Amino acid sequence: MKKEVGFENRDRFVELGLMISALRKAKGYTQYELAEKLILAAHICALLKL
Repeated sequence: MKKEVGFENRDRFVELGLMISALRKAKGYTQYELAEKLILAAHICALLKL
């Protein structure tokens, strides 16, 4: 099942994406580097819950 994102939330998601992009660029991270950091953080959190 695919959950549809309502049109009424579209502007909020666009704004969130722009904010993430601006902060990522301010820190000097590529999209790949940011993804690596997020995946690592999620993996560590999952391990700590074991």
